[in-house]
Amino acid sequence: IVRQGYPLKEISVIYPGALVKEFKMRILPARDTLRIAYAGIVLPYKGPHILIEALKRLHDRGADFSCALAGTTTDVGFMDRLKKFVVATGMENKIDFLGFLPRAKLKAFFARHNVLVFPSIVQEAFGISQVEAMAAGLTVVSSYTGGAKEIIKHGKSGLIFESENS
Repeated sequence: IVRQGYPLKEISVIYPGALVKEFKMRILPARDTLRIAYAGIVLPYKGPHILIEALKRLHDRGADFSCALAGTTTDVGFMDRLKKFVVATGMENKIDFLGFLPRAKLKAFFARHNVLVFPSIVQEAFGISQVEAMAAGLTVVSSYTGGAKEIIKHGKSGLIFESENS
């Protein structure tokens, strides 16, 4: 591109869609305990607060689980409220906020988990993280919005729940 005369100082590669071959695991994730992953932007329309509300319900019932949220935010106040809620409810030893993970680290992230929750509350065009998680052997639990309807078949390729219902 630079040789063609475009005066760009930095060039980024944006991958087209899910690279499932990169995420395929030779060994399926262990199912000894519930290890939940969230991979996406940490903003209200993506629904991470729905996930955390659901985790509170599990926590109150004494369920053994861990959860890690991979993703950055543009709303620091929203992120702070999520973290404060986690601490106030006694879940700080069960839930980690990892921030942005580059694509190369997502495979290892998925390898440490056995469930991906996709709690989006908007009509997503296509959930790349769902397909990549499926390739890694994770069970996908999805709010079934937008393109998820093309990916998830309840009870066969994942589990669905009503959008915004923890």
